[in-house]
Amino acid sequence: MKKKIYTTTFGVVSISILCFILISADIKTNIKKYHDQSVLNTGGAPSGRTGAPGETNCTACHSGSTQDGNPVNDLVLNGGGTDYTAGETVPMTLTLTDDASKNGFQLVALHSDNEMAGTFTITDNTNTKFVASGLLNRDYVTHTSNGTSLNTWTFDWESPIEGGDVTFYVATNKTNSSATNQGDVIYLSQHTFSAPDVSSVNEESISESLEVLYSAQKNAILTDFEISSPSNISFNVVSLDGKSVYFKNVNHFAPGVYSEMLRLPNDIRDGIYITTVFIDNKPLSKKLFISRN
Repeated sequence: MKKKIYTTTFGVVSISILCFILISADIKTNIKKYHDQSVLNTGGAPSGRTGAPGETNCTACHSGSTQDGNPVNDLVLNGGGTDYTAGETVPMTLTLTDDASKNGFQLVALHSDNEMAGTFTITDNTNTKFVASGLLNRDYVTHTSNGTSLNTWTFDWESPIEGGDVTFYVATNKTNSSATNQGDVIYLSQHTFSAPDVSSVNEESISESLEVLYSAQKNAILTDFEISSPSNISFNVVSLDGKSVYFKNVNHFAPGVYSEMLRLPNDIRDGIYITTVFIDNKPLSKKLFISRN
C-alpha cells in the first residue's frame, strides 16, 4: 500500500514539475515575442503611429511619455516656406535635431477632415519606405533599418490638386540603442502647409466672351471666343507656378464667334491652369481644372 502511495505522489509531483516547465517556457516565449516586436520595428514603424486623429503613437510599442516635437522635428518643403503649389511634386526633408546614434520616424499628411492629402513617393529606398493602412485609408512614410542611423530623411509628396490646408503629423523616436522598448524619447509634432488661393492669381482681364472646357478623352482644351474686329490671335496655357505648357499662334481672324481645340502634351499634370487668348496682345483669361482621370 505504501508503495502505491509513493508512486502516486511521485506522479503528481512529476506532472506539477512538467506543468511549471511548460508555463515558464510559454512566459519566456511571450516575453521574447514582445521583445522581438520592439526590435523588429527598427525596420519601420507599423502604420498609425503618428499621433494623428484616430491614431496611437510610438508609445504603443515604446515605453515612456511623448514630448513636444515642434522644436526638434524640422519638416521642410523644397525651398522652405509654408506654401505649396497644388498638384505638384514637392521634395520634402525631415530632420530630427535632437538626435541620437539610432533614430526613427513616421509621418502622414491629412486634410482638415482627416482624409489623406496627396500621395507620397519614396525617393530613397535605402533609408525610407512606404507603409499603408487599409483600416484608416492612410499612407505613411517611415524609416528602414538602414535609415535608423540617420537623423535626416527625404521623400517626395504629390500635393493634392484641390489645394487647401494640409497638416503633416510627425512622430520621431530618439532611441538609446538598448535593443529594448525602454528609455526611448518620442517626439510628436504637427506642420501645416497651404496652397495659395487660386483667386489670387493675377488675371488682367476676364471676359464672358471666352469659354474654356477640358476634354479628358481628347486631352485638349476646347475654347469658344468672340472678336469684334479683325485680329491676330494666339493661345497660351500656363500652370499656377508660371510654366507655359502650351502656346499656339493662329494669326489673323475676321470678326465673329470661333471655337478652337488646343491639344495638350501627353505628360501634362493634373491641376489648375490659366488659359489665355491674346487678341492683338489683349489677354482674355479663364481658370481651368485639368484632370486626366
